[in-house]
Amino acid sequence: MDLIGATEQTVQTTIGPTIRLAEVGEGPTCVFLQGLLGRVEHYSPTFEQLHHRARCIVLDLGLLKLQRDWTNVDVLTETVAEVLRTENLAPCVLVGNSFGGHISLLTAHQYPELVRGLILSGSSGLAERTYEKDIQHRPSRAWLRRKIGELFHDKSFDIEQYIDEAYEELSDRRKALMLVKLARSTKRRHVGHLLAEVSTPTLILWGTEDEVTTPETAREFAQVIPNSRTNWIQDCGHAPMLEAPLAFAEGIEAFLDELDGIDQEDAAA
Repeated sequence: MDLIGATEQTVQTTIGPTIRLAEVGEGPTCVFLQGLLGRVEHYSPTFEQLHHRARCIVLDLGLLKLQRDWTNVDVLTETVAEVLRTENLAPCVLVGNSFGGHISLLTAHQYPELVRGLILSGSSGLAERTYEKDIQHRPSRAWLRRKIGELFHDKSFDIEQYIDEAYEELSDRRKALMLVKLARSTKRRHVGHLLAEVSTPTLILWGTEDEVTTPETAREFAQVIPNSRTNWIQDCGHAPMLEAPLAFAEGIEAFLDELDGIDQEDAAA
């Protein structure tokens, strides 16, 4: 699966990680950050719907290839902020799923000047079921089938491709260790005490059947983040860009329209 028509580049950051950028579309800039087992290509169905409305960019942080010293959410937050600055992507709309939501939220909190709008989908940082609890040193296909199956509400959804991708990655013991370290980092970096300080307009775009970060987690984000609203994606689990890409794109597009309205009101004031 490719991002058809996308341009790609790599950015060597001063902090350390080398970041891959994949870009498609025109319009206001939306920067997407994926979860621990997410891939750039997983956004292809969403971008097919959204590229006419927005400049869509996926930042691939190469999470499972990171050096040991970089495997925590604070280092990766600084990395994202650097890329937004140096590549002239700010102010942007940050769209974060799962682990990517955690990084997006911390970026919006620490660097609000870089973030025009924030979209959280299945975000970690409050409460989530992570991979590290019972992870195997060399994860079996059966273990991956169970873990990846938990990401989707529709149990008839064909997950074999994603199992194959994850099995190939995590057969490398070092990458499996990186997964554990990053998952533990999300547990240590609880964001509950920061939410009331997030001033960025925020959309909670969440699957009603998310088993990893439950709807109760979404409600907690929405209750405490001041300038937020919630858009539920019906009959969808933890990975809406795969399970419900049209609804996911429509939610993002509606939020962009809202931000345009806010900008026009501010200009008229």
